[in-house]
Amino acid sequence: MSPTIDRVQELLRREVPIKRSRDLQRKVLLACGLGSSATYVVANVAGALRGRGYSTVNQSVSELTAIGAPSRAIALPIFVVSDALALAF
Repeated sequence: MSPTIDRVQELLRREVPIKRSRDLQRKVLLACGLGSSATYVVANVAGALRGRGYSTVNQSVSELTAIGAPSRAIALPIFVVSDALALAF
C-alpha cells in the first residue's frame, strides 16, 4: 500500500476513541444543564419554604439570598451549585 493510505487508516483508527470521548463529554455537559435547572428549582422551593412571608408571585428570587434573609443560608449554596452547573453547560 501507499504511505498515504496507511496514514489515513492510522488516523481513522485513532479517531474512534476521540469520538467516544466527545460523545461522553456532550452527555456530561447536557446533564450539567439539566442539573442546573433542577437545582435552581430546589433552591427556589427550599428558600421559599424557609423564608417567612416570601411570595413567589410578588417577590423576586434575589430576595431569597438577600443579606439578613432567613432563607439565605439554605438558598445561596444551592444557587451557587446551580450557577456552576449552568456555566459548565
